[in-house]
Amino acid sequence: MKKILFDLSGAGQGYTGIGHDSRLIFSMLSANKDISLSGLIYPNERAAMPRLREAATDLPARIAAIIQGTSPRPRLPPRAAIAILEAFWKEYRAAARAGHAIARVPDWMKSDAIWRVLFDKSLLPQQRSDILAHDFFVSDVSVAQMADRSIYFPKWRYKQIDAQGFDAMVFPLPRPLRLPQGVRRIVRYHDAIPMTHPDTVGGQWSSLKREFNYTRFAAADGIFVCNSPMSVDDLDNLVPGAGERAVAIPCAIGDFDRSDIAAEDVPRIIERRHSLISLSPPGAASSDSAQDSHLMVDWAGLEAKPLRYIISVSALEPRKNFINAIRAWEMLRARTKQDVKFVIVGSGGWLNTPILTAMRPHVRAHNLFHLENVTAVELRQLYAGAELCVFPSFAEGFGFAPLEALRMGTPSVVSNLPVFRWTLTDAASFADPYDISEICQRVEELLDTPDNAGRRRSLLEKAPGILQRFSIERVSELWREFFAVTIDKLPMRDR
Repeated sequence: MKKILFDLSGAGQGYTGIGHDSRLIFSMLSANKDISLSGLIYPNERAAMPRLREAATDLPARIAAIIQGTSPRPRLPPRAAIAILEAFWKEYRAAARAGHAIARVPDWMKSDAIWRVLFDKSLLPQQRSDILAHDFFVSDVSVAQMADRSIYFPKWRYKQIDAQGFDAMVFPLPRPLRLPQGVRRIVRYHDAIPMTHPDTVGGQWSSLKREFNYTRFAAADGIFVCNSPMSVDDLDNLVPGAGERAVAIPCAIGDFDRSDIAAEDVPRIIERRHSLISLSPPGAASSDSAQDSHLMVDWAGLEAKPLRYIISVSALEPRKNFINAIRAWEMLRARTKQDVKFVIVGSGGWLNTPILTAMRPHVRAHNLFHLENVTAVELRQLYAGAELCVFPSFAEGFGFAPLEALRMGTPSVVSNLPVFRWTLTDAASFADPYDISEICQRVEELLDTPDNAGRRRSLLEKAPGILQRFSIERVSELWREFFAVTIDKLPMRDR
């Protein structure tokens, strides 16, 4: 039986994306009786964590502090000069430490905190007891310290994690962590978008350089499990030869209980989750004008007639092409004279000021609704009530939203990208992401009208075969085969 340590930290937690994918993979592997699975927890924040020492009398408190630090908690920067110097010195010393221990979380400490911090947004409540039955370890390293090491000590070797005794360690993305000899490195690889589309990502040029270096570092001794064949190609272009040690296992579209769908009217969800951040000045969470606008929304009128809307789901970032999607929707309303609303579900993001600016006049007019903090159940209800999902990304490694919409019986208009041709084959309508007129035309062709009924039915009839490829059962089998057969066929490479 292979002993696997699974890195659960630093990839965020949400309903889509890297963190969601990692949690689903952990869940699928937890059902594999041929491996012994343990989770590793460490913080993402930039702070020196309490050092782990087996002999420490306060070891439970140190473990609890690390679990707490893994939860996203806003931390105010120090203001006094002495506090700033002290914080920098602690970070510097933490970056200087090369080796980092791990400590097993005692059974009596495996409370629901681990579930809430890591799994609550991705897995079903019924899975909680099975997930918490696994062993969990914590480490006194953090993601920020890994980056600090390469910034402050670029000529030194990366940090090492004490994973001795495990056969392999699974990372959610390339990490600058060395492993003990004999422990295999397995890296989940999503895309090379920071390299191929650097104008769409946040951060300085140095962060892109570090990401490239981390990928190259992992390629020296690691096995990559990519989320699509296109990501395998991206990886091999980025680090020539790495594709020979890579396999493609897609992301899974999680199962759920359909009985909770349509339990509440969509207008109520929109009213509850409506965000007015686009009306606020840059850097502010709210404004007087935003609050006044909120009072002016005619929620009763919104419920009085059938609500027609299209939906887009993603973090607000340039790569998702929200601006062209909004422009196409504007053209659609002008061309058809139909009162079709636009619901955008997306929190956070980066470089999103132009997106918020494009949204602003339509949020004021109550034709575009920007929703934040939507629950998983609410998101499924929003998908089910939409006439179509629009997802015209400039680049994707996989792309959850069109498949999630398809599961809810909602067709999609997506970019004409190779990855969408692979995931959706001919079960979607494809458009050039740079051609607003074409996006508008494809959306118009899929609106829920009698003239479009045949086209919509043709796309949705293909859904069962498409979704089966990305079901939990199918993807779990691919992971089982990977650990049972594929991993042993690839030669061990040590540094």
